[in-house]
Amino acid sequence: VKGTIITGTRNLQGKIILISLEDCTVTHGKKTLFKPEWGTYHMAVGRKIVSAFSGPADDMSFDRITHKVTSTTHKPETNPKRQELESLYKAIRDYREGNTTKFSPEAVLDILKKSHPKDWLLTIEILELARERENKSLYKETLDHLKSLKQKRPEVAGLIDDGIALVNT
Repeated sequence: VKGTIITGTRNLQGKIILISLEDCTVTHGKKTLFKPEWGTYHMAVGRKIVSAFSGPADDMSFDRITHKVTSTTHKPETNPKRQELESLYKAIRDYREGNTTKFSPEAVLDILKKSHPKDWLLTIEILELARERENKSLYKETLDHLKSLKQKRPEVAGLIDDGIALVNT
């Protein structure tokens, strides 16, 4: 990066987070990434990204008062079946955290097989718990169920394979 610094922007802690340069050339090896004729170069400064914001980078460039949102977050319909599935997810989370729960992982797997045969993500969590707790019978039963799900739902077979791979690393 070669150019003349014209300004800098600091965060609330006083650290420089953005440097603006004019007459700037940016190269990487033999490749030119930015030329002076393209205008002012704004260079972010930092070691890592600690958060992300899904809004405009420059609030002053956008009308955020009268702007109407064109899309909304999808919220799944709440029904008794959905509530039951969510309670199973909570039971596994509670079990993982050592909290009292009304369902064991074995019971959750049985309910999943009978009442929620398409759900694969919670089954991956149960597989992970079985591996962590060295419960070989639960691990085998869960793995067999996942293999069955892959056959029934080929559209998510890759996701299931990735989940199994993560559990086994």
